[in-house]
Amino acid sequence: MFVYCFCPYQLEAVKIASLENHTDLIRSISFSINDLIAAGSKNKSVIVYKLNLKAEDTTFNEVLKITSHTNCVTSVCFSPNGVFLATGSYDFNVHVYSMNEDYENSFGKIIFTFSDHTGWVGGVCFSNDDDFLISGGWDGIAIIYGMNPLNNDKYGEKICKVEVSSSPILSVSYSNLGLLSLGLLDEICHLYC
Repeated sequence: MFVYCFCPYQLEAVKIASLENHTDLIRSISFSINDLIAAGSKNKSVIVYKLNLKAEDTTFNEVLKITSHTNCVTSVCFSPNGVFLATGSYDFNVHVYSMNEDYENSFGKIIFTFSDHTGWVGGVCFSNDDDFLISGGWDGIAIIYGMNPLNNDKYGEKICKVEVSSSPILSVSYSNLGLLSLGLLDEICHLYC
């Protein structure tokens, strides 16, 4: 995996690192607000790196290796506030991990495992306000989970299930307007409100 720095003023990208700890195809990458980068791989693992910026040298150090999935990791996503990391896999599961480095050694611990899909999980995504986690699966179903204990009495529970079609969901995204976008294998992007 290569990490590039894009400078919009010079309209160029400069490679700043090569992260070579994975032993198979990298399926998904996500940056956090806390200078972390997670990479999910076909080898069933997720590696989390910490960015260290120095005047002359930028490095990424591996801070966590997650091996809780039993099949290819298809999607990784940090919550906008950097507190959670969600992962989806061909093992039909969505895992949510704590990325809180300041709270009682909880960094990297599984907080929730959601096993509601009957097919591979194609994508995971948090809402912009951190209140919800959305997963989409090859079963043609998108599931919304509550993720904010302060604003939602269904913390860690399934809130809504959207049965899209018989076509697999490969990608999910959530807008700040509350729109749910689903990318399907049928070559159609579906929007929900």
